[in-house]
Amino acid sequence: MLRAFLVGMAIVLSIGGTRGFADEPKAKQAEAPAKPLPALSDTTSTQFVDTPISEAASHLSEKHKVKITLDDAALAKAKLSKDAPVFLVVEGIQLRSALNLMLR
Repeated sequence: MLRAFLVGMAIVLSIGGTRGFADEPKAKQAEAPAKPLPALSDTTSTQFVDTPISEAASHLSEKHKVKITLDDAALAKAKLSKDAPVFLVVEGIQLRSALNLMLR
């Protein structure tokens, strides 16, 4: 499981599961062990301009077929909400890098 950090603040989002999680029954999803995801090395391109972090995470989750979960407690501790705006315009970088940039 990857946990991305906001510089000097709490964990804001976690990524877990396996590719194709949406096709699996919920009981099986809950049983799946956390492991490194090949999707984090996938190339991605995206454009978020003042997009709420929840929408940006949802978009990347659907696009790469990985489960991305916002940590509500960490967001509150960082004094951010799910509506916090994200500005990120990238092309041809790894998903891992895009997620790290999204949290800066």
